[in-house]
Amino acid sequence: MGSSSRQAARHRAPEYLGELTPARPPADDRRRPLLRAAWIAGGLLLLNSLLLVSGVLNDAASQAVTDLGQLLAGGFATVCCLWTWHRSRPPDRLWRLLLGLGLGGWTCGQAVWTYFRLVQGIDLPLPSLADVGFFALPVLALPALCVFPTQAWPPQPGSPARVGHLTSRPFTRLVIILDSLVAVGSLFLLTWTTSLGAALHSSSTDRSAFLVALGYPLTDLVLVVVVVLLGRFRVPSNPGALVLFGLGVISISVSDSVVLWLISSEAPNLPPIYSLGYLVGPVLVALCTLVPLPIRTQSAQQRRSTERGLVLLPYLPLSITGVLFAGQLLTSGVDLVEAVAGLLLVALVVLRQFITLLDNSRLVRELQESQRLLRDQAFNDSLTGLANRALFRDRLDHAVEVHRADRRPLGLIFCDLDDFKLINDGMGHAAGDELLRAVAQRLRSCVQVTDTVARLGGDEFAVLLEGSDDTPEMIGDRILVALSKPFILRDLASSSLRDGTSVRVGASIGVAVMDPLEQGITPDGLLARVDAAMYAAKRRGKNQIVAFRGDITDDNSPGLIGDLRVLLAAQRADPLMRAGGSIDVMYQPVVRFDTEQMVALEALMRWQHPRHGLLSAEVLLASAEDAGMLTALEEQVLDTACRDISSLRSNPGLNRLTVHVNLSAQRTGDPRLVTTIKKALTRHGLPGQALVLEITETGKVPDLTVAAQVLSQIRDLDVRLALDDFGTGFSGLSYLLKLPIDIVKLDRSLTTSTLGSRGAAIRNAAATLILGLGLDLIAEGVETLAQAHELADLGCHLGQGFLYAKPRFLADLHLAGPYLAG
Repeated sequence: MGSSSRQAARHRAPEYLGELTPARPPADDRRRPLLRAAWIAGGLLLLNSLLLVSGVLNDAASQAVTDLGQLLAGGFATVCCLWTWHRSRPPDRLWRLLLGLGLGGWTCGQAVWTYFRLVQGIDLPLPSLADVGFFALPVLALPALCVFPTQAWPPQPGSPARVGHLTSRPFTRLVIILDSLVAVGSLFLLTWTTSLGAALHSSSTDRSAFLVALGYPLTDLVLVVVVVLLGRFRVPSNPGALVLFGLGVISISVSDSVVLWLISSEAPNLPPIYSLGYLVGPVLVALCTLVPLPIRTQSAQQRRSTERGLVLLPYLPLSITGVLFAGQLLTSGVDLVEAVAGLLLVALVVLRQFITLLDNSRLVRELQESQRLLRDQAFNDSLTGLANRALFRDRLDHAVEVHRADRRPLGLIFCDLDDFKLINDGMGHAAGDELLRAVAQRLRSCVQVTDTVARLGGDEFAVLLEGSDDTPEMIGDRILVALSKPFILRDLASSSLRDGTSVRVGASIGVAVMDPLEQGITPDGLLARVDAAMYAAKRRGKNQIVAFRGDITDDNSPGLIGDLRVLLAAQRADPLMRAGGSIDVMYQPVVRFDTEQMVALEALMRWQHPRHGLLSAEVLLASAEDAGMLTALEEQVLDTACRDISSLRSNPGLNRLTVHVNLSAQRTGDPRLVTTIKKALTRHGLPGQALVLEITETGKVPDLTVAAQVLSQIRDLDVRLALDDFGTGFSGLSYLLKLPIDIVKLDRSLTTSTLGSRGAAIRNAAATLILGLGLDLIAEGVETLAQAHELADLGCHLGQGFLYAKPRFLADLHLAGPYLAG
């Protein structure tokens, strides 16, 4: 019969049927019409019920109250349907119109019935004109339910899945059919027990009256079944309203069944108390039309609660039938039809629960399988099936702990394919992927089952050896022999190559062994060692093995890149390892030409190598960039410089001293740089004015727009920015235009005394441009007083160079002024 206010389409803007504007009203405003209607209906029901059960009314008065109450309930429901139809939008209007017309017909039938009964003082026979109006409700309510706005079932791709609406569940359709049969069977048994059985056994009942009376509960039963199917087969946009509609139909069905029983038993009239269903039903239908549409941001708990309500809907008539059936069994007994129908219902419920148990067991198995797949995806490489970096690191950490506890042998192999990029780019990614899968299989064949083979990324593989009978060098030789054989690529469907293409690939292998007596090594230190050994193999000509045992010797040197990897890893994780020497920070003063007073220090990194001595910053930076550790190196220098300048600023007269720290151009677009600088300043108690970041012009800024945003955030910390080596690198003018630069440092190539006339003109023009932009200018490479005087005449008042001091360690700095030249 009745139905709820619904959302016509998921994309439709209005959230409430009574809404005229697309803006969503507050929750209280959306519920206000329903609350008002509920109060009115509740008061009407309460008043009617009190009058009927109080006994203060005689039979005529009770009948009048009952008939008028039903007439008012029907009129109220009709007005609610037509009011919401007028204020709703397509396609949410048609079902309201149909339901409103059906309720209007029902109300007209009730009006005819009430007129003849109260005014004419006669009871209309069955069938009569009133029955035409009464039957208008089920006749029009059925198509109204058919056009009831819902989401499609099964759910569209990408739509949220709902319990009971998953097409992947094999028992879903069977469970829905069983639920529908339970609802139909329960209502049939309820009708048979209350009226239909007695009616069929009555021989004196007028057949036409009986058939009309029988039509009411039967049509009610059809509507209830349609409601159940609608709630289960489709996704209601407003499930609460659908539940109210179903309850309204059931209420009317109860009274219709009582009428059928009275007719079959030839009762003189219908006691008013039994006709409450005709009062409650229309009121519930009216309320369902005023239920506000659920807000799209409905919580998961609310959705689960609604879904549980729809799932339990078929069992409401079952519960009522069960209570009635049990009472009749204890009193007057049951006939054959009731016994058979009851047993069938019990069988249906048992079958339904059994299927649910089977389905739940299957879902548990699927959940366990999904958890296993998630674990595989989290800890295994999707291409090769090997352990990924996360799983490898977890097992390495555990192996190191076990080694410390019982000194179990532990070895590590790092394998990097030689010139894999040429194969991947030249033959295609499909061929590269197939080659990596084949390499993974051969690596597995070279080790024991207890060893861990992992793909760390790209063409890098690692093998963790725990308690292996063979030494890591022997296994490494075995890997080289296995990889030296040609690879036949067969799975090349997405490649331009034909299946069976043969390729060869070599590998550079590094080996590290954890000595049983060595307890201080960490997983990071062990990784640094094997990484360094692998780089040594590449420097020696590739396709060979280099073993790292203890400290690195001249006969087994992995080169500068490997040394730097070992050194940085040691300083972060393993203080006992000193194979790579040390990285120190030296300082060169920035001096005012006129007073020879030091105003700033530039932090310059130096590498004290155990074999090559003191190496320049250029060598250090190049090695760090090749090793992929430039960020770690710069952050270490930044922290050291902030610590040292904080110590110097505590001296009298040096409280305004600043420090210049170099920043690679590649890092200017890294948002994490802001946090790194903020933490360094906070850690050493420095204001932002104490730090100047120098961006070298010899490096290319990848994205000027992003770099400008990051550098602007750094300037918000009061940190100043300098453009280093101006005049020698990439797009100096574009850097000045787009980056928030405060200071420019002229490269030594523009400050030397042997520039010539053309060089001097370029230098003068550059100085004029920079000073004209309001920027500070610092000259680099100042070696003579003549240079200083010439630059000062151009307006440049700051410089650094050997005229004042070479780079020195902090302890060797001359802190008092005027600064000594030389």
